[in-house]
Amino acid sequence: DVDDADTASLLAAEVLAALRNWLNPKNAETPFLYDEQWGGMVSCGCDFDEQTQKCTNSPSKDECPNLDACGTDFGNGFYN
Repeated sequence: DVDDADTASLLAAEVLAALRNWLNPKNAETPFLYDEQWGGMVSCGCDFDEQTQKCTNSPSKDECPNLDACGTDFGNGFYN
């Protein structure tokens, strides 16, 4: 609990700024998505390539491994 309104407002602004990259799929490598079937937010996920050290999937092309593989990211797309 935060009793001071100014502190609460400052904290809310900081949280929003930190989450903005994940909430905007154009900015994030693994953005959050809204799961329309069950409701709630899940991360898109990343097919990580050890050699290039980058994600090989493209969330902008609806390539989100967490939505297809139940073992990816601890089952995020299936259980959250």
